[in-house]
Amino acid sequence: MSLKDRVYKSIGFKIIAFYILLSLINLSFVISIIFENQVDTIGKNTMLESEKQISELIGAMKKFTVEMKKGSLFQTGSENEALQQLVKIIDLHFREYLIISEKDAILHKSSQNEELPESFKEDSLRAMTSSAFSGKDYYLRIDKDEKHINFYIPLNDFYPGNSILLIKNDISALNRSLADLYKQVSYVILVVVFFHIIFAGFLYMSFILPLKSLVTAAENFSGGDMTARVVLSGKSFELDSIASAFNNMAESARNNIISLSTEVESAKNINRKKDKSSTRDDLTGLLNSNYLNERVSEELRTAKSHPGGFSLMIINIDDFSKINALYGKQTGDIILLETAKKISNSSHESDILARIADDEFALLSAGHTGTDIADIAETIRSSVAGNSIITPDGNFSVSVSIGVTTFNPAEQELQQQNPDNIFKSASSALLKAKAGGKNRVEFKS
Repeated sequence: MSLKDRVYKSIGFKIIAFYILLSLINLSFVISIIFENQVDTIGKNTMLESEKQISELIGAMKKFTVEMKKGSLFQTGSENEALQQLVKIIDLHFREYLIISEKDAILHKSSQNEELPESFKEDSLRAMTSSAFSGKDYYLRIDKDEKHINFYIPLNDFYPGNSILLIKNDISALNRSLADLYKQVSYVILVVVFFHIIFAGFLYMSFILPLKSLVTAAENFSGGDMTARVVLSGKSFELDSIASAFNNMAESARNNIISLSTEVESAKNINRKKDKSSTRDDLTGLLNSNYLNERVSEELRTAKSHPGGFSLMIINIDDFSKINALYGKQTGDIILLETAKKISNSSHESDILARIADDEFALLSAGHTGTDIADIAETIRSSVAGNSIITPDGNFSVSVSIGVTTFNPAEQELQQQNPDNIFKSASSALLKAKAGGKNRVEFKS
């Protein structure tokens, strides 16, 4: 499996990716809510504050007009004196303003730098119209380029003529508030990211890393390291339980391998003491080829008086020579011994099982022909293929190819049959099974 596939198929990668996506979604919601609420609130508050100041100014100018008409508070003998009194009132509320006459002449400006905006004529006309028809005291325009709110206040009721008071209210405070808001949002992002990183690290240390330790130990054990174990130091109850189960399994497998290796050596030592003419195989304890040849000859002789027939199957371990050459004789012997046990357990008690070569066995079955012998052969094949053999060099799964020949005296001439012909017929079927892809059963009658 490539590194790319391992990353994409890793449960750790999927958890972290999903967690990051969820974090980004949460963060986007938080930022969206903050901006949507705070920016709108800041804008409204700025406008309300400006309009409140304008309302206070208009109220003061109205009071000034009433007192001026009564003559009880102000003594204004001329328009110039009235203008000076009006300027004093405006100065109490705003710092940037201009008073323009109906002929667009500047009657007063708060500083020498104050200039009329380009939209003055249009906006002053709107202010006069709005005052005349709707009674509104002012008209406002937001100048985004200059960062001002321009208020146009007709002075018909406050000063002789159709003069206009232009007040420029600075909205740079709005920008400062927005800048502070950006800082707050940046702080929130940093805090959220910081705690998400801590949580991601905790997730990795608590789950992903222990799982990697478990996988590494399993790979080392399957590679032949019988001492491979998992140590998690009490990180979690569930993972500790898995680690404990793995360690118990590994210890049990190691003990079984040691016991099996001892059994193999004991079998070798015992069988070496036997006479060379013994009918048993040294390693597996099965019957040998000499004995099997005698039994085949006996079955042929018996067939004259008991025409029940018999079957012979030759069972060969696929690619055993490669395994034996690569991993050595000890591992090869364990595989041979375990395969012999599986074959023996899958056959009938009346069948005769023998080892006739290094990686080859033969099974003589009398009285079972046709469907019965096919079932026995298939049971042996599937039993061996489904078995996992534990060795010092790791776990192995091997398969067998089986060639079967049947002899039925009712259908074949007894005089033309001998043990050699029977073995050649079974061997021919075995070669056919090998050529057909191995791990299969082939018949030849």
